[in-house]
Amino acid sequence: VSQGIDPTTAAVQALQMIATNPAAASALAQQAAVADAVDDASPLPRFLVALSLAEGESLRRLIHIERSNPVLSGEQGVGIALHTIDGMTLDKSQAFCSPPPSSPVARSVHACTLCLRFLNCEMYYTAEEVDVLLESLDKVPIPDRSAFFAACLRLRRRERQIWGDTPLAKLFTDPADWKQLHVRSLVQQMSSELRRRRLSATHLIHRFGQQASEGSDTAFLPLNAIQRINADLQLGFSPADLSLVAQAADIHGSGRVGPEDLAKCFAIPVESPQSTSPSALNSSEEEPEAPRTWDCMNCSMTNPSFEMMCGRCGFGWSGKREVPPGKWECSSCSFFNDNGRYYCDMCNRSRPDLAYVRF
Repeated sequence: VSQGIDPTTAAVQALQMIATNPAAASALAQQAAVADAVDDASPLPRFLVALSLAEGESLRRLIHIERSNPVLSGEQGVGIALHTIDGMTLDKSQAFCSPPPSSPVARSVHACTLCLRFLNCEMYYTAEEVDVLLESLDKVPIPDRSAFFAACLRLRRRERQIWGDTPLAKLFTDPADWKQLHVRSLVQQMSSELRRRRLSATHLIHRFGQQASEGSDTAFLPLNAIQRINADLQLGFSPADLSLVAQAADIHGSGRVGPEDLAKCFAIPVESPQSTSPSALNSSEEEPEAPRTWDCMNCSMTNPSFEMMCGRCGFGWSGKREVPPGKWECSSCSFFNDNGRYYCDMCNRSRPDLAYVRF
């Protein structure tokens, strides 16, 4: 084919040669293997470039008409191959030579592909891929890695924003602290939910804690209160996970968690902006205890405080219709569909964020 022979004719000639002279075919195969080895060892550089879909289609068209393109045609032409970010080859020119899988060039290309996935804010990798990323980013300080990934994540619409419980956490954690990754992921999940609800450490202690002594203004959070906070936040931690979170919050090992320690552990403010003082929050005479229930503004049903939606009509605390967890609301008929459905079960309209869903 490289000599200008029609591909079909070349294939027929190759099959005839194999049938009539197997020894010659074997010799040609050895020559091709040597040529590949020479190409792999050649000093010509290889470049890995991230392309948009339009750019990829343009290059693919050039590959298909390469005989009329002096840059791509001939034995000395530039070799181009189009790969997906997962490594699958879509198309390639005749001059492109794939390096052997175990060669340094192949390993470098694999490492660059993983770095592109990292740039794309992907969070799930195999153990081998994590090791390759760690080796590739070895000279980059851990704070710089974390700051760069956070900046990229802010520019992308990703359903998942927390990476603490993913394999990617190793890249942002000192190797000496890898044993604490699971605990940190649990703390990060609880911290994210507390910040989302704008809860302060003083509020949590006032609601779930107890007084240090009768008549004292000092209050603390017992470790068993972590379980009640978990039930209120509906995080679904197991008892073993709750024990780990409680140990992480108990910095001094006293079995009691004060507001400063609670704020430091979960990265939340000690006091909410509207609060005045801890004594005012801890005094039942000046401020009543936080309600354990709430009344729906739509149907007047009384619901537990840990329920975000009314059990009868589905309206939330604010009096507006809330989307249940794990579902999405159709913009046409307002029907709640499971997240696994890409089209509404009622009106067959596509979900609003279908363009950003990764299949």
